[in-house]
Amino acid sequence: MTTFAYEVRWSVADRDANLIGDIAGRDGTIVWDGQARIQRAARGVSFDSSDWSSVNPLTDWLVPRFVRQDGTSVRLGHFTAADVPRRWRTSSVTYDPQPYLTDGGALLQNPSPYVLAGSEGEAISDAIARVVEVAGIYRYNIESAGNVLGEPVAYPAGTTYTEALTGLADLAGFLPPYFDRDGVLVLRSVPTGSPLPEVVYDGASIVRDTRVEDDDLLSAPNTFVVLGAGASDGPIVAVSELPPSAPNSVANRAGRRITKVVREQGIDTVDQAERLAALVAATAVRQFQRVTFGSLANPVHDGFTVVQVNGAVLLEHRWDLPLDVGQVMTHEVSTIAEVSS
Repeated sequence: MTTFAYEVRWSVADRDANLIGDIAGRDGTIVWDGQARIQRAARGVSFDSSDWSSVNPLTDWLVPRFVRQDGTSVRLGHFTAADVPRRWRTSSVTYDPQPYLTDGGALLQNPSPYVLAGSEGEAISDAIARVVEVAGIYRYNIESAGNVLGEPVAYPAGTTYTEALTGLADLAGFLPPYFDRDGVLVLRSVPTGSPLPEVVYDGASIVRDTRVEDDDLLSAPNTFVVLGAGASDGPIVAVSELPPSAPNSVANRAGRRITKVVREQGIDTVDQAERLAALVAATAVRQFQRVTFGSLANPVHDGFTVVQVNGAVLLEHRWDLPLDVGQVMTHEVSTIAEVSS
């Protein structure tokens, strides 16, 4: 296995992602989990007390940078301090702070004081952008969905921005919203067809004795029912199944159906419902093939990275990156499902 030299350095950034200083940090782990409410978090990082005193945790962002031997670097996320407990060494001296750090997903967990609504015929991407801006997110990348709301949608005051964005993302056929390594909120479509992997792993790059394959064939859904809530002419219902070739398909389970039901606003056609059923299948964690493995630290990984593992192209749902040099980075990937209707 090829080895290379690197280190992780911490910087401070302003609201617009401009680096405005450095801060001494050590230890800790960054975790990205695509199914979590707050997907990217850092725990166990200790910051020098004197450096920390110059940080304004109410406004500043903390940015870990993966610095290669040649001096080039890649950001590993933009973090805000969600909690900064103080541990006392003596009656007058504290230990170096170890804040709990989260990405911008923490801001999206706030309930909206306003109704978040979309109009019939409005481009879903436009409705998403409006919610993002109401949430106070200034840096975002929203793919043009190309489809429109078939019915008005309204998320009442008190709905979190995450709930509204996730509902709209489902209608658009998007992955769950996530913040990338540069702190930009991303809403993009689910990979389809034969996507090219962003990184390839094989016997030369997977840490020995770390690869584990598992499945959820007994409990994984093979039938997906989407109910369009609030349609003016009555409910819209669509049923999709995994392809017959899937090991846990209805046919391969002797006619047994394990059903997942999704209810969503803004659906007025069966086509929309079928697209949503395909999305649910493609982004569900419980796929019929799941692989976990370890590798050397690799900053290429971001949100929902497409990876190739021993020839199979899979979608990444989680990774854990220890910030100590030389530790094993762990990955959880699963099948990119295809659904037939």
